[in-house]
Amino acid sequence: MSGRQKVALVVATIAVAATRVWGSARAPWDWDEILFSLALRHYDVALHHPHPPGFPFFIALAKGIRAFGLTDFHSLQAVNLVAGIALVPAAYFLGRELGLRFSTSLIAALFLAFFPNVWFFGETAFSDVPSMVLVVFACALLLRGARSDSAYVSGVVALALAGAMRPQNLVIGFAPLVVATWQRRKPWLTVAAGIGGCLIVIGSYTVAAEASGGWSRYREAIQAHQKYITETDSFLSPLRPPLHHLLDDFFVRPYHAPLINFCVTALALISIGTSIVRRRAPILILIAAFAPFCFAAWLLLDHFSASRFSIGYAPLIAFLAADGVTLISRYQTVEWIAGLALTIVMFVWTLPAVDLPRRSDSPPLQAIHWIQTHADPARSMVIVHEGMGPYAEYFLDRYRVDWTLDGPPVARLDPRPGFYLKEGRSDQPGAVNFSWPREHAWDIARRRYFEASVLSLKVRPHFLAGWYDEESSGTTVWRWMSGRGTIELPPLKPWARLRMRLFVPLHVMRGTPTITIRMNGSVIGQLRPTQPFPQFVRDFGPDQHALEIETDRIVNPRREHLGNDSRDLGLRLDQLEWIAIER
Repeated sequence: MSGRQKVALVVATIAVAATRVWGSARAPWDWDEILFSLALRHYDVALHHPHPPGFPFFIALAKGIRAFGLTDFHSLQAVNLVAGIALVPAAYFLGRELGLRFSTSLIAALFLAFFPNVWFFGETAFSDVPSMVLVVFACALLLRGARSDSAYVSGVVALALAGAMRPQNLVIGFAPLVVATWQRRKPWLTVAAGIGGCLIVIGSYTVAAEASGGWSRYREAIQAHQKYITETDSFLSPLRPPLHHLLDDFFVRPYHAPLINFCVTALALISIGTSIVRRRAPILILIAAFAPFCFAAWLLLDHFSASRFSIGYAPLIAFLAADGVTLISRYQTVEWIAGLALTIVMFVWTLPAVDLPRRSDSPPLQAIHWIQTHADPARSMVIVHEGMGPYAEYFLDRYRVDWTLDGPPVARLDPRPGFYLKEGRSDQPGAVNFSWPREHAWDIARRRYFEASVLSLKVRPHFLAGWYDEESSGTTVWRWMSGRGTIELPPLKPWARLRMRLFVPLHVMRGTPTITIRMNGSVIGQLRPTQPFPQFVRDFGPDQHALEIETDRIVNPRREHLGNDSRDLGLRLDQLEWIAIER
C-alpha cells in the first residue's frame, strides 16, 4: 500500500467507526434482542434463551463484556460496535486477498458498511453483523493461508469461531478453505488445524447443550425449531409465497430503497455477467463462498425478515456492486466518484432510520416503562399477549403475568388492578398507544413492533340475582351461585369471547347436574360435567351482554350434614373473562 492508500483506509475506518458510535440504539427493540438479553441472564436454548442453536460464541463475547459492568443489552450491543469498527478493515482485507484493486476493495468495504440493513442492524443487539464480519475476516485469512502457515491456522480458528457464532458461516467459509487447502504443502498442519477447528465448534455447542440441560433437551429444542422453520418459514410451508415471488425480497430489495436497490442490482449483474464470461477468479470464488447461503436463505428463512437475513451474504453483494463500478469506469477518478456518490446516497437515505432508535425507546419499551410507572407489582397483574412474551419475561419479572392469545379481558372476576399489554395499536377506550413513525426504518426492518399499547382493565362484571357475596383467599377470588345466577357484562364491539372456569361439587351431589348457559335469553350451551372444574368458552357478536347460568342440582351443606354452610350451592365461579376480540 502506498502512503495515500494507507491514509484512505484509516480515514474510511475512522469515519465508519464514528457513525457506529453515534448511531447506537438506546434500548432493545426486536424480539430476538430480548431473547439474547434473557440468555445473558439465564442461558437455556430449550427456553429460547436464545433461540436454537444458541449462538454460543456471540453470547460468550457479550458475557465477557458484561463483566465490566454493562447491562445485558449494552453488552450485546458492544459486540456489534466492535464488529462495526472492524467492518471496513475486514472487507478491505478480503478484497485484497482476492486480488482485487485497492479502489474496488475499499469501495466494497464502504458499500458494505453503509448498506441500510447492515448499518441499521449493526447498531442493535443482533448477532448478524458480528457474525458477518467474523466470517469475512476468516475467509480473508484462509485465502492468505494458501501462502502462509500462520494465516491458514488463524483462518481455520476464525472460521470455527464464526461457526460457533452462527453455523451458516461454516458453509460460507468452505470454498475459501478448499482453495487454501488445495495449495497447502504441509498436510500435517492442515490436519492439525482441521482437528482444532472441529474441536472449537463441537466444544462450543457442547457447552451450549450442557447449559441448556443436556444433549437430550438441547436436541429436542433444535428439532422443534427445525420443524417450525420447515412448516412456517421454508418453501414447504403452504403459507409462504412462491419462490419466484421472493427473488425480489432476498436478492433485489431486502430493504425498500428504490434508487439504492436499482443501482446495486444493476452493478452486481454487470459484475456477475462479466466474471462468468471472462472467468474472473476473484468474483467466482466470492460467489462460490456466499451463493450456497444465498439460496438457503431464499429457500428456508422467514421472508418477512429478508432484510436482516440478507446481511449474511451482504459482502457478496457489496463486492459485486463495487466490481461493477470498476468495470464501467474507464478512469480511476470516475470510479472513486461513482463509488463515493453511491455511498453518500446510502448514508443520507439510512440516516433517519438509524437516528430513530438512537433518540427514542422502541414502542414495546415505552409500553413497558408505562406499566412500571403506573402499576404496583405487589397489587397488579399484567395480561400479556403472546407477541410481547419475551419483553414481559425480561422486564416485568416482578409482576404477576398471565399470557394470552386473545384480546383484552375488558371485564373479569379478578379484583386486582390489571393491565393488558400487546403489540399493535388498541382502539379500546382508555388504551395508551405508543408508536414509531413508519418512515425509512419501516423500509429496512421487519414490520413489527412499530406499535404497542397498554389497556387498563378496570371493569368488573355486575353480579345480579342468584349470586352470593364474593369470597377470597390471598389474591384468588370466587363467587358461589345457588340454582340460577345472572351477570351483566359490558357490551363489546365487534366481537366478544366469554371464558369461564367453574367448580361443581360433584363429590357431594347425587348425580351429574345439567348446567344451562344463556346469553340475552337464548341458550348458548349446556354442560354435564364429569369432572369438578369444567371450562366454557364461546364467541359472541355485538350487543350480547346478559349472561345467565342455571343448574338443576344444588347442595345445602348444613341440611345434608356436610358442614355449617346453610346456603344452597349450585356451582362456584372461579374465573370469568369477557374478552374483546377481532375477526
